[in-house]
Parts: sequence; C-alpha cells; structure tokens
Amino acid sequence: MGQVKLDKLLWQTVCSEMEAIKVLQQNKLHSHALSSMYSAIDKMAWLCTLGNKSGGNEFKKWVDSYFMAGEALEYTSKDLWAARCGLLHTGAAESDLYRDDKANLIYYTTKPNQAREEIIEIIGGYLRDEKIPESKVVLVDYFALIIRFLESLQRFTEALKNDSQLHSLAAEKAGKQLGFTVRE
Repeated sequence: MGQVKLDKLLWQTVCSEMEAIKVLQQNKLHSHALSSMYSAIDKMAWLCTLGNKSGGNEFKKWVDSYFMAGEALEYTSKDLWAARCGLLHTGAAESDLYRDDKANLIYYTTKPNQAREEIIEIIGGYLRDEKIPESKVVLVDYFALIIRFLESLQRFTEALKNDSQLHSLAAEKAGKQLGFTVRE
C-alpha cells in the first residue's frame, strides 16, 4: 500500500485554512486567527468523519489524533473544545464545559517566557471577581499553538496520503464544501 496523491480540493481546503490563519496572524488579528484555527479543526474533523455529524466528539478525536499526536500537553482536547466554544460563541474564555467543571479555561500569551505570576496578575481581577481558581487556568503560548496547528495539518495530510480509505472519504467531503469563483 503506497501513498496516494492528495485530492486537489482537499489540498486547497488545507492550504486555504493555513493561508487565512497566516494573513490574520500577520495583521495581528490574533483572536480572529484563533477563531479560524478552531473553525479549521472543525472542518478537518468533519472531513474524516463518516456521515455528516460534526461536533465536540469529532473535534476532540481529531485533536487527539493530529494536534496532540500522543503528546501530553498542559491542556487537553476537551480544554481546546471548551476554548473553541467560548471564543466562537462569545469571544470569551469561558464556556459551558468550564462552568460545568469539565474543562479548564485557556488564556493565551504572546510573550515568550512571560512568568505565570505576571499573567495571572494581569487577569487576576477578573479571576477574583468571577471566583475562578487559578488552578483552572491554563496559559498557552499563542504562537506555539498556531505552530502546533500547522504541524497537525502536516500530520493530517500525511495520514490522508497513507490511508486510501480516509483519503477517499475526505476528498468526497471536500467536494461538498463551499468554494468561490471570483469574477474578473
């Protein structure tokens, strides 16, 4: 069983997600880049899911397989799902999963090596007002998260190339995604 060539629409889907995040990041639209990243994970998870179901379980499965790739990090796929829900639905870190004590809050840092205490001090008033324990706060390096996502796309495309069944499913679904033809 050799590698298959990646379907054109499938490759365009992956490339357009990477390009959108790159443009947003270069323009310092960090929350929009994160929103696009979470949305892209949703799309990638749907591409490799039988049927048309798309939701938290599919998102977490994709994150565990390609984003986490067996590595233990300071956050879990459930924490990322909760962060995704908070950001996409309200623009905040909090989500129902956090409020139900099923996930941690993710806050993003943009300064490498910034001390946790310094960051907690910045958001400390909010944490105290909302009675959020520091133990429920995970600080994630924004840039490292974006890089990890890009690496996860590489792992995903390699899996697609090496698994003809997965590739066929994803290629068929990529053909269902919206595309635009620009008039000149």
